[in-house]
Amino acid sequence: MALIHSTGGGRPSLERVFDGSRNAMLIADDARRYTAANDSACVLLETPRERLLTLNIDNFTPIAMLDEHRFDFHLRFVMSGDPDHIVIDLRGLSFIDSSGIELLLGADALSRQGGFRLWIISGEGQVKQALDICGVADRLPLCDEPPVLPD
Repeated sequence: MALIHSTGGGRPSLERVFDGSRNAMLIADDARRYTAANDSACVLLETPRERLLTLNIDNFTPIAMLDEHRFDFHLRFVMSGDPDHIVIDLRGLSFIDSSGIELLLGADALSRQGGFRLWIISGEGQVKQALDICGVADRLPLCDEPPVLPD
């Protein structure tokens, strides 16, 4: 069964929707390499299509969206300097799922074990709503603005 099918004599309908969408759309293969990008994605990412098709998903993944092992590694690396506090800023995220929430809960548990203060700047929109809906907003050290830290 073909994903893209023709609707008569014109271009395939799904391809037309993809190309003409005002929403940024990218297609990646199983190896996480981009195989297609529409004009809106190129504008949003400020990257020509030819360049985008040489990149993969990991080139645009912020640290807060890293998989659990890499996030844990980064957090433990920061902790190796024996910090008094760590701030995780979620304001740049437009989406968080259960994996991201699990990472935040893990960071909170590490802060309690490691004896340092953790602040999570929750941001707005879907991220804040997801934290509320999942019932973790009251369990995490959330704040709306960066904390005033001692010198």
